[in-house]
Amino acid sequence: ITSLADCSAAAAALGLPETAAVEDGLSDSDTEPPFCYRRAATNELLFNIDGSNRGDCSEDTVCLCGASVPSGWCQAPRCGYDGSCSDPAHDPGFLYHSLSCSPAAIASGETCTPRCSRGQGRVPSVSPLECVDGKLPSFTCDKAYEYLSDRLAEETCEHHITSIEECSAASWELHLYHFLDTTASEDGLSGSGSEPPFCYYDSQ
Repeated sequence: ITSLADCSAAAAALGLPETAAVEDGLSDSDTEPPFCYRRAATNELLFNIDGSNRGDCSEDTVCLCGASVPSGWCQAPRCGYDGSCSDPAHDPGFLYHSLSCSPAAIASGETCTPRCSRGQGRVPSVSPLECVDGKLPSFTCDKAYEYLSDRLAEETCEHHITSIEECSAASWELHLYHFLDTTASEDGLSGSGSEPPFCYYDSQ
């Protein structure tokens, strides 16, 4: 829902207690969703005027959504846990968890820069995509990191991670936080014949 008036109309149509939407005054917020939403705790009906917020819809911030994208507009593709992306309008069964673009809907002739979810690639992954007659070009989230183990390959990294800060970042991107601390620490070794160089984790 891309206008303040439509946000108010949608709230009235849905029978919500507050039907007068007001601008939320935010831009690029990581906690609040884009466009039309309701803050449940205070019954506020809010509207993010430029659609740049990046927060998720939740029980606390309930999004009001149109049943369809306005004619000629593009619906932002969504990215799944494997890094692949899909247009939900054409693939309703696709398992997704985040919008790839800040705005949920993009006007014809406008652009959005896709974002890859954490663990799936670097941001932004590609150049801005232009909405043309309701269609966006497809894209993929290229992975920035990979890991090797002796079960998979008897080799060392082709491209080493050479800073402790990036070692920590890589562990997060690879979802290693599920079973280890993602803050890298120095191993205190030099010339070891048993441990690999640069960034690695000990599974023992």
